Amino acid sequence: MNKKGVSPVVATVLLIAIVVVIGFIVFFWLRGFVGESIIKFDTDIKQICGQVSFTADYGTNTIYITNNGNIPIYRMKVLDYKEGGHNTIMLGMDDGWTSGSGLWIGKSVEISYSADQSDKLILVPVLLGETKKGEAKLYTCNEKQGVEVFI
Repeated sequence: MNKKGVSPVVATVLLIAIVVVIGFIVFFWLRGFVGESIIKFDTDIKQICGQVSFTADYGTNTIYITNNGNIPIYRMKVLDYKEGGHNTIMLGMDDGWTSGSGLWIGKSVEISYSADQSDKLILVPVLLGETKKGEAKLYTCNEKQGVEVFI
């Protein structure tokens, strides 16, 4: 019989190429699940969040924030709880209190904010760190590190 097929060498090269391509696809797919680590003061920023210490209060359409710790707070995420859910607002971008590196140690800020019909506010610190490549990156701490303010 006069059958033609792929030689064993070509078949082996094709199989190896397919395995390598599938390996790269799986590698880049899994890489998307693992976030790039952010460093602050030569420590993982997740650990630094536990060291942030600040107080917050609300009165007369103003949020009062004081940084009591030794970690600068770059921005503040506000969870505004109202009946039926909550709104999320980022403070510090246009409020004038984060000139450059954030709210420094011992500094205070007053931010105008209307919390009409709100039950409570939770203020969660947002820190500025660096990736291993040296790029500045924001990291929002866990709500457990936030401060609850009752209206």
